[in-house]
Amino acid sequence: MTEVDKTKLFAKQEFFIMTGKKKILIIDDELDLTMLMEHILLSTGLYEVVVANDGIEGCNKISDEKPDLIMLDYIMPRLKGDEVLKFIRMKSGLTEIPVIVMSGLTPTGFPEEGVVEPDFNNLPGDLLGESSSIAFPGELIKNFKVSAVLSKPFSKQKLIEMVERVLKVSN
Repeated sequence: MTEVDKTKLFAKQEFFIMTGKKKILIIDDELDLTMLMEHILLSTGLYEVVVANDGIEGCNKISDEKPDLIMLDYIMPRLKGDEVLKFIRMKSGLTEIPVIVMSGLTPTGFPEEGVVEPDFNNLPGDLLGESSSIAFPGELIKNFKVSAVLSKPFSKQKLIEMVERVLKVSN
């Protein structure tokens, strides 16, 4: 990162500290969806939105932007959602950022939609049951502290409600 980039980033961070807006990073490879989500969240006037279109770009933006919330697609090219989660939870300074995982997987591939129980020590080892072979076991939720699961497709109202609930819980 150049000195000019660092100066711009610092100025941007100061602006949002002063205005009280929360910074949300959307990491999803569906460009139409990210543009729609960005529009919806910006229209509330409460958030700054940053977008990354794959997991590698997302990891770079997480480190650079230090968002208040990450909305993470689970199935992406180059770096899947679980790998991004591992990066977030292992890197100093990022471990407490709340994450909403989004996916269009069938109901058998994901636990029930909603804000995940905050008592991570009492979650079962596998929220999906013994026969689940699609990839989002309870261990991942427990170990990487996913704040919520949002099933695709979702409504504008559901998106805003989920973001508000998770940010309220994490503050």
